[in-house]
Amino acid sequence: MCDVRHETLTDSLNQLRAFFEVQISLPPSDPVIFGYSSVSRLVNGSSLSLACQSYGG
Repeated sequence: MCDVRHETLTDSLNQLRAFFEVQISLPPSDPVIFGYSSVSRLVNGSSLSLACQSYGG
């Protein structure tokens, strides 16, 4: 399940949630998140797209 929670998502119509089933045969590698840098400054109301990638499993 992927579940996103944020203060602006205040009711059930605005929940970001997806369910899916996967079979894992081997442990995956550690996930890597792309699209954000610790030196980046986030501003209220701006958009940010992130991607998570892991190999194996």
